[in-house]
Amino acid sequence: MKTITIWPALLAFPFLLGCDQHKPAQPPKLAAGACWRVYTANELSDDITVLEEPAHKLLATVKVGKRPRGMAVSGGTLYIALSGWPIAGPGVDEDKLPPPDKTADGIGAFDMANGKIVKVLHGVANPEQLAVSPDGKMLYSPDEDASLVHFIGADGSDHGSVKVAPEPEGVAVSPDGKQLYVTSEGGGTVSIIDTATQKIIKSFPAGERPRGVTFSPDGKRVYVSSELGGQLIAIDTTTMGITAKMAIAGEGAKPMGLAVTPDGAAVFVSTGRGGALVRVGQDGSQKSLVVGTRPWGIALSPDGKLIYTANGQSNDITIVNVADMKEVARIKSGGRPWGLKVAPQACSTTP
Repeated sequence: MKTITIWPALLAFPFLLGCDQHKPAQPPKLAAGACWRVYTANELSDDITVLEEPAHKLLATVKVGKRPRGMAVSGGTLYIALSGWPIAGPGVDEDKLPPPDKTADGIGAFDMANGKIVKVLHGVANPEQLAVSPDGKMLYSPDEDASLVHFIGADGSDHGSVKVAPEPEGVAVSPDGKQLYVTSEGGGTVSIIDTATQKIIKSFPAGERPRGVTFSPDGKRVYVSSELGGQLIAIDTTTMGITAKMAIAGEGAKPMGLAVTPDGAAVFVSTGRGGALVRVGQDGSQKSLVVGTRPWGIALSPDGKLIYTANGQSNDITIVNVADMKEVARIKSGGRPWGLKVAPQACSTTP
C-alpha cells in the first residue's frame, strides 16, 4: 500500500526534497560583478516591469500586449502569455463581462537584449501559464476554456494539442524534456504527458484547485500548490505518485506560486490572499514573511540568495533575502503584477 505523509510528519522531508540532508548540493556561484534581470508581467497595465539586480534598479516598463500573465525564458527570449479576455475573479458573472478580444490572444516573444516584442505566436486562446522545452524548440500552453494543452513550435508552428481535465492552468516540463505536468483547477487533477507521443501517461487527484507546479532541480520531485486545499503537494517522478501533503501555515493562506532553491533544500510558496511568502525547509519547518497584497508569481535569483514576489493588489515587487527571510527592498510595478521570471544578463543601463 502506498504511504502518503501528511503534515506535520517532519521526518519525511529529507526524502521529499530528494536531497541528502548531510551533503546538500551547493547553489551556483555567479561571477563577481554579474547581473540578472527580473521581469514582472502586469496584467492590468498591459506591460512588464524590468529590474536589474542585484542593484534593485528599475530599468524600464515596456508595453507588450494585452493582459500579460505567465512567462517562460529560453536563451535570450522571454515568452509572455497574452490575453484579450476580460478579468473575471471569483464570483464574477462572466455573462455580464464585455466580449473578449480574441485577436489579442497569443504568446509574445520578447527579445531581452533589445527590450521589445519581436513576434507574437497565435493559435492558443486566453493563455495563462507557459512552459518551454529545455532545447527551446517547443512551447506548452494550457487552454483553460477548451481543456487543452497546446504544443507550439518556437517558430509559431502548430504541433497539436492534448485533451486534459477541465480548466488547465499550471504547466511544467521535466529537466530532460520528456514529461509535462499540468494542473487542472476544475478537475482537481494533475496530468502527466509524454512530450514525444503527446499521450497522457497518468492523471490523478492533486488537492482542491491545484494551481502552480514546478520541478526540483534534479527532476526527482514535482511540487503542486493546492489553492483551496491550503496545501503543498509533493510528487515522486519515478513512481508518479503523491508522497506528501503539507498544510501551509498562515491565516487565509491560498498557496499559489512555487520556487525551489538551486540546492533543493527548500520550497517557497506564495499564499495569494494570505499575503505572505512561506519557506518550507528540508526539516519540514515553515517560516513566513508578509510581502504585499496578494502575492502570486515568485522566482529565485540565479544564485538562490534572493527571492522575488509579484504582489498583485499592492502593485509592487518584494525582494527577500533567502537566508534570513527578511525583506531587502520593495519596488513599484505596473498594474496588477502577476507572473515573474529571472534571467542572467550582462550589467547595463538599458532594458
